[in-house]
Amino acid sequence: MTGTKKALLIGYNYESHKHFSSVPAEDNIEKLKPVLKNREIGNFEVWELLDKPLQETTQELEKFFRDGRADDLLLLYFSGHGVLHPREQQLYLATHGTDPTLLRTTAISARDVKNWMEHARSKRIAVLLDCCYGGAITRSVIEQGDPRTENALERLSGEGRIIIAAADRLEIAHDSIFTDAVVKGLDTGEADLNGDGDVSVDELYAYVHHEVQKRHRNQRPIKHGTLIGDLILATNRYRLLPLPPELEQHLNDQDPQKRIASTHGLRFLIAGDFEAGLKRAARRELHRLSGADPDTAVREAARRVLPSAVPPRVAPPETRRQRWIKSARALTLVTALVCVPPAVVQPPHPPTSGLCTPIVKQPNGVLSLGTLLPNNTGAFVYTGPALNAGVQLAMKDVSNYADGIPGIDVKLDAGNQKDEGDPAANTASRSIDELLSNQVDVIIGPATSAVGHKIIDKTTCAGVILFSPSNTSQLFTTYPDHGLYFRTSPPATVEGTALGRLVVADHNSTVVVMSRNDEYGNDLREATVAEIRKSRVRVVDSFHYEPNSADYSKDIQRIKSQNPDAIVLIGFSESARILAGMIQNGLGPQRKRVYGTISNLNNSLSAQVRSQNPGVLAGMKGTVPDPGDVTFVKRLLEEHPGLRSLNFAAQAYDAVIITALAAATAGTDAPAAIASKINDVTRGGTKCYSFRECMTLVRNNRDIAYVGPSGPLDFSDSGEPISGTYLIGEIQPDGTVKIPGKESGGP
Repeated sequence: MTGTKKALLIGYNYESHKHFSSVPAEDNIEKLKPVLKNREIGNFEVWELLDKPLQETTQELEKFFRDGRADDLLLLYFSGHGVLHPREQQLYLATHGTDPTLLRTTAISARDVKNWMEHARSKRIAVLLDCCYGGAITRSVIEQGDPRTENALERLSGEGRIIIAAADRLEIAHDSIFTDAVVKGLDTGEADLNGDGDVSVDELYAYVHHEVQKRHRNQRPIKHGTLIGDLILATNRYRLLPLPPELEQHLNDQDPQKRIASTHGLRFLIAGDFEAGLKRAARRELHRLSGADPDTAVREAARRVLPSAVPPRVAPPETRRQRWIKSARALTLVTALVCVPPAVVQPPHPPTSGLCTPIVKQPNGVLSLGTLLPNNTGAFVYTGPALNAGVQLAMKDVSNYADGIPGIDVKLDAGNQKDEGDPAANTASRSIDELLSNQVDVIIGPATSAVGHKIIDKTTCAGVILFSPSNTSQLFTTYPDHGLYFRTSPPATVEGTALGRLVVADHNSTVVVMSRNDEYGNDLREATVAEIRKSRVRVVDSFHYEPNSADYSKDIQRIKSQNPDAIVLIGFSESARILAGMIQNGLGPQRKRVYGTISNLNNSLSAQVRSQNPGVLAGMKGTVPDPGDVTFVKRLLEEHPGLRSLNFAAQAYDAVIITALAAATAGTDAPAAIASKINDVTRGGTKCYSFRECMTLVRNNRDIAYVGPSGPLDFSDSGEPISGTYLIGEIQPDGTVKIPGKESGGP
């Protein structure tokens, strides 16, 4: 099945209720929600209704089942009181306004819920009822299950849906025990009883039944309903997945050098964006090598890697069966993970892998640069002109320095200026192959983090520096890049801090944050949400969308259902289509506070949304990168008067200048030596503000701290700025972005 997993969580606390005792419904939902939303466990889209009026709850229930598609999995959870009508023997779910003597008009009828489920297109429905205190049930039934309860639940179930209730008699369901068992079983993976890596509804019921009975023998959860095949609710994130065959082969090789090389591959798996089960398997192998390998050098190599690896969490024995990785990302690893030292294998260009000893490129008197930027295609193509303009201006400044860099000629040939294309295409891979064949030493780019992840291994294993002006994925901070990857833009956490503060400063009460589903979007969304949640502003929904989708109506309706004060949209060129749909649904900047980011807020966005009405996005705000000091901007526009956007031009300029200064400091054009000096030229020495000024200091053997048009760089040991300044842009009635103020991000 390929449909979406959707969950509706309903709860009532009954505080100071005349007829019902209080229930920890809010606590139950807060415990269950993150487990269901976790992409490694439930991967559900989650909506919650807490203490809502009866009419609102029933309307949302009906829409929840009505809007589900045939291949969707729908999960309904209720935490509160269940009441049996004394004559009808029908189950009712109590709200905060329920009167036990007027159940038909003041409570949620199970008959209605059954009707909505029967008419739903989805035939994969699960209902979890954590109900207690059946007000109309006599307390005389204590030794065995009440058949009236079971009959009512059986009527609620049916073909294509499963009902699991906390107890066979509603009145003795103990607060939270049922929900606690559900959360524990999913969160720890213990409910994966057969160890196949998935948690089916039958496994969850068996596990919860056992856990509840352990704590209270007189509470017996029950299950009703029928399904064709298994209904998989969640994934066991602690299952162990098999390592790629090539890596397994190196781990078991008699040659200690190959086992040492494998430790870098294990670190690569732990640091990368891979499934938790694969990370656990890698950690386990590192621990084994560090303590049990017969070769001292192998043990020491594993121990050097281990400090950055969290000790493995031991799963129950019955959940540790292995299965093959089915994700495309891991399949790529299986086919291309191992890159061994040149003494063992010497391909013309090493396979894309974190498992390699990089080729050591020798100096030849020429520092050959190449670029990998969105020149012709891709969702980020509108940034290409500014990025290239920044590179070209930097090359002009380096070339015009009369004294030059002693013994080094810095070149950027026209044939080495390549297109990175769209992350989903193979354009970047082909471009990298051509650049490596042309023997470049440094590549300025790529612009997008997704492309960066695709080509970083191939580039760094070839001994070539990769220097991005705009990558922001947090993964690069700890990536095993052999000290050859750098960036002039700080990680997404920094922009997320600035963007979150902007949303809070505008006195919004509720906000929805949506992002494209890739490294950049998800990292920035999570960082923004984390900053907003430090305030009193409530994030009512946070989700990602598929950037290549033909239709965003479902995502737009999801925003509309929350009716937030503010909407944050994190996207690339597809943002224009999403904004057009938002405007049609009354969610545009004229009615809501809408925020963008450095990736979509630019002077051409309004025209892309509605070319005949440039003011359609007037009032939309967001973060934009600092275009640089006034002098830099003036020079840039003189050289390239047609630029519509300056985004990342300063960062691209700085990447070239830093590279040239590092080469001058190292006294060689060898990439490894240059890389060893890149961080140093941005920190710790005398501040200098131009290539000429800095070169004067370098020639006098002075340490420098280059400050470029993008601001102080002050690189960390990871090769990136630790803070950044973001301007706050606002779209004007003529469609241009005006910059009224700044927001700082970082520590």
